Amino acid sequence: MHGVLDSSDAWVLQGPGYALAYILADKGFDVWMGNARGNKYSTEHTSLKRSGSEYWKFSWDEIGFYDLPAMIDYTLKETGFRKLYYVGHSQGTTSFYVMMSLRPEYNDRVDVMFSLAPVAWMSNAKSFMLKLFAPTYGLLNYLPSNSYVDHYNTLLGLICKYFLTACDNYMQQIIGHDYKYTETHLLRIIYAHSSSTALRQFFHYGQLYSSGRFCRYDHGLIENLVKYKTITPPDYDLSRVSVPIRLFYSDNDWLSNVTDVKILYNKLPNVDAAYKVNKFNHLDFLYAKVARDLIYKKIIQAIEDKETFGK
Repeated sequence: MHGVLDSSDAWVLQGPGYALAYILADKGFDVWMGNARGNKYSTEHTSLKRSGSEYWKFSWDEIGFYDLPAMIDYTLKETGFRKLYYVGHSQGTTSFYVMMSLRPEYNDRVDVMFSLAPVAWMSNAKSFMLKLFAPTYGLLNYLPSNSYVDHYNTLLGLICKYFLTACDNYMQQIIGHDYKYTETHLLRIIYAHSSSTALRQFFHYGQLYSSGRFCRYDHGLIENLVKYKTITPPDYDLSRVSVPIRLFYSDNDWLSNVTDVKILYNKLPNVDAAYKVNKFNHLDFLYAKVARDLIYKKIIQAIEDKETFGK
């Protein structure tokens, strides 16, 4: 499952031999790639129009509670398997922790979860943009629609097409320094394939940064009382996450800080392994060519070991 402002494109953009989806498929695995609601591949709704503000009233809390379980159920039904292996990047890890906290019965449907650039606690994040806008998240919550995120993606794609160096410098302030693990020509492709995202997904991350907690969405005092029966939103209970988890993180990731990952590590009851990848920024986990050797081979080996010895 992909991260924020992204889609299932993330798993294939590096192409055969390097992108994780291709590598897994070449190994004979059945590969299913999810898309978060509201992105370019997931636009439909049974009753709401995408142009209306009601459509966009969701964060990754709803993705974890409703959407991931539906994706897992569908995949298992179509394949006939009892369990699957889950790989998440960034928001794809956040929504997984939400699902297992709120819907713990899904622990029995996942063999192992591989968490790339995991995001839960965020108070130590170094991202310049996160720090800049954190004080305004409460005000931004009253914006009526999602239109500016779509316009932002279009603008970002155009700027990066013609002014790649300026674009890369801007992105480094968000995701971490660029040590050139991701090839320059691929950056244009990556930024051109960014996807739409609900503003509340950003607001929710901003709340984590400001509060120092990993908790549900803060709707304000009155709505919190109605929805949660408490004034403040409750924390996600990670003690309910029993599925084995493998963490992959970096000292150069400005969104998934090492200190925050250590908090996550200590909160999760069943971490099989934690791998520190030096100098990777937040996107290198998907787009660095060396990710194949540093990360993907470990994922495949863990799956093959589980299939051989763990059943």
